[in-house]
Amino acid sequence: LPGSTAAAGTFPIEQSAGPQRDWEQHNRIMAANEELLRRLGPLPPAMARARQADVPAVNDTLTLFADFERTCAASGRVRAVVRFVGENTVWLDDIENPNGTLTKSEFANLDAFYASHTKAVHDAYLGPLSDVDGNNRVLILMTKEVNRRDGDSGFLGGWVWSGDLSPSSQCPTSNGAEIFFGRVPDPDGAFGHAWSRQQILAYYPSLLTHEIAHIVQFGAWAFESAALTTWELEGGATLSEQLVAYRLFGHGSGQELDYTAFETGRDWYGEWAGGMALFFGWDPSDGTGSGRVQYAPEQCSWVGSPAEGNDGPCRGSFRAVYDVPSMVLRYAMDRWGGDYPGGEQALMRRLTRSPKRGFAALAEVRQWSTEQILADFYLTLWLDLNGYDSYGMKSWNLYDIWSRFHADAQLQPYSTSSPAFRGSWSIRAGSTFYLRWIPNGSRGPTSLKVTSPGGASVPAHMSVWALRIR
Repeated sequence: LPGSTAAAGTFPIEQSAGPQRDWEQHNRIMAANEELLRRLGPLPPAMARARQADVPAVNDTLTLFADFERTCAASGRVRAVVRFVGENTVWLDDIENPNGTLTKSEFANLDAFYASHTKAVHDAYLGPLSDVDGNNRVLILMTKEVNRRDGDSGFLGGWVWSGDLSPSSQCPTSNGAEIFFGRVPDPDGAFGHAWSRQQILAYYPSLLTHEIAHIVQFGAWAFESAALTTWELEGGATLSEQLVAYRLFGHGSGQELDYTAFETGRDWYGEWAGGMALFFGWDPSDGTGSGRVQYAPEQCSWVGSPAEGNDGPCRGSFRAVYDVPSMVLRYAMDRWGGDYPGGEQALMRRLTRSPKRGFAALAEVRQWSTEQILADFYLTLWLDLNGYDSYGMKSWNLYDIWSRFHADAQLQPYSTSSPAFRGSWSIRAGSTFYLRWIPNGSRGPTSLKVTSPGGASVPAHMSVWALRIR
C-alpha cells in the first residue's frame, strides 16, 4: 500500500493467550436456528404482536427452557429469578448460577444502554422487534448453561433460539418470548472459564447488540416471510455493533472515519477489522500475531460458514460470515443509500425484511446483477485501501486504517512486472482474485485473456473486472 514501507505495524485485534470467542459453536446454533425457521414455516403476522400481558415482577421465579442442544421435542430447563425489570428489558438469574450476580444499578445501566443506543439502531436499520409475549420487553436470561459451553481455548457469549417465537402448540419447548441466553459472572471458573463481574459488564453492551439483532431478524423471517442467508444474519448483526459504536463515539455514516476513530472505538471495531484482515490472508495462529496464508483472498469466501462448505485456507473461517458481509452491507448503504427512498436506514431495513435471499436481495434494491455488485464491491475496496477516492465507501477511510496495520494484515495482490505472463488461479464463491500488473518498458496495444482451465470461456456466474491507473 502507498506509504507503507515496512512490515512493522499494529494489528486489528490484540492477540491474547487467553480464551477467544468460540465462533464455531455460535455458527452451530445459528445453523440450527435457520433449519428450524425453514421447517416450521411462516407464522401469521398477527402473532408477532400479542395482547398486552402481565410483566414479570422482581423476585418472581420462572421455569424456562434453556438448552444449547434444544429441539422442539426436547430441552433442559432452568429455574430463574427476576432480578430487574426495566422499560425495555427483563433480567433473569438462573438460581444455580455462581454467587455474585449484577447489582440493581448495573442492570439498570444495561437497560438504559439498550434503550438509548441499541434499540434505536435496531429500529432504524433492521426494523421493529416482535412482541409475541405482549410485554414490550426482551428477556435476558443469565445462565451458567452458557458458561458450560466453554472449551479449552474458547468461550461462548450467548445465543438466541428462533423456536422461542413460535407458539407452544407448534414447538412445545418454546418459551413464547423474545429472549436470549447470556453468560454469567463466574470468578472461580466453576462452569467454564473464569469471568469477573467487571468483564461481564464490559462485554454485555456488544452482546446485547448482536444477539437482540438476531431476534429482530428471526421475527422478520417468521412473521414477514423474509429470507436470510447466514452471511446476512451475521453480517447484519455485526453491522449493528458498528452502528451502535457510531452513537457511542460520535461517529457516523459518510464521515470517512480514520485510524484515530478506529482506535477510539477499537473494542467495538477491532473484530470487524480483524475479520477483514483474516480474509486478506492474515494468519495470527502462530502465537506471535503475524503470518500469512497462501491464496488469499481468492480461495477464501464469506458467503458461508465451514459447515456450509467454506473450507478455504483463511484463518478464522468461522468468522467469515460476520465481518466481510458487514462491510458489504456498509458498502451497499454508502453506495446506494443516498438515492434509496428513505435513505440508508430504509435500504438496510429492506435488506433485512426482503423475501429475496442473499445476493438477490442486494440486486433487488439496486437492480444490478450479482456479478456486477461483487465486481463493483471489490473494485471499490481496492480503491479505498489504496487511498483513491471511492464512490461506494464513504464511511471508513480504509487506507488510513490499513496503512497503520502490519503488512501481514493487509491485502496483498499477486504482482508482476512481466510484459507477458500466464497464471492459473482458483476462486471461491463470492470472492475475487487481485492481480496488480505493472509491465516494464513501453507497450503498444495490450490485451488480457481470461478463460476456464481448459481454455473455454469463463462461466456466466463469474465476471472479470479491470481498473487502469496511469
